[in-house]
Amino acid sequence: MDDIQDQSSIDKTAIMTDLFSKGMEIFDDAIIGLTKDFKISVWSKGAEKKFGYLKSEIIGKSIKVLAPEDKLSEIEEEIRLVLTGKVVEAYETIRLHKSGKPIVVSITIAPIYDSNGAMNGAVAIYKDVSEKKELAKKLNEYEEKCKIALEGGQFGVWELNIENRKLYHLNCWKKNLGYEESELDDRLDAWLSLIHPDDFPLVKNKFNKHCQCKEEYVVEYRIRCKNNSYIWIRSKGRVIEWNENGEPLRMIGTHEDISKERLIQEELKERYEQLEILKQEAESANKA
Repeated sequence: MDDIQDQSSIDKTAIMTDLFSKGMEIFDDAIIGLTKDFKISVWSKGAEKKFGYLKSEIIGKSIKVLAPEDKLSEIEEEIRLVLTGKVVEAYETIRLHKSGKPIVVSITIAPIYDSNGAMNGAVAIYKDVSEKKELAKKLNEYEEKCKIALEGGQFGVWELNIENRKLYHLNCWKKNLGYEESELDDRLDAWLSLIHPDDFPLVKNKFNKHCQCKEEYVVEYRIRCKNNSYIWIRSKGRVIEWNENGEPLRMIGTHEDISKERLIQEELKERYEQLEILKQEAESANKA
């Protein structure tokens, strides 16, 4: 009976070992087995791809070979923690590729125990987060550029909850109209009341057609400032959320102050009309 149990244990161990070996070949993460003195004993395919070392080059070397000089103290602290039975989890730091290129990694190291409960090694998983860090950096740069552009005052970002008719401005664009934030509430009707009466039908028609998916929402209209003067704005938006019946729920967009642009257009129009008059006068003079 004991022989049968021993054989069963051996079979289970063999199966687990086989599964572990196959997992080592499948996972993209670098999986590294370590001896109790923290020399590399297992080196996965993912480790080869991430660090550039072949298994034959790295097995038997200290895990410290992956660390830059200024990070050796970090590794010693990791070893100290693991030796006390603790798990080092998702620790972000720098490790080196075989070529010397630094790689930003997230490291998890856990101790491994034998059947008697004695620690006989550790397993480490290295996730390459360089791409995530670069993406986060680019995102931060993009957000900073957007912030500068918005603070320039020419653009305003808005969000409309169509269901409860609330219009939220996501920066201080109300100040372009001379209002403090508290002076102009978030009711859509409050904003609509500021639209020039001659432009209101156009804005309404554009909005309705966009909600029916017939055309883009891009419209130019005049909006009344606190001092009762008007500025021209170009409003662009898009419905981004619908309910289960296909009715629009939420819309986001931008306002752009185009008063200077419209002024130039008006001046060009006047000059063109004046040129047309002069042209007609000259033709009349020639006929005379």
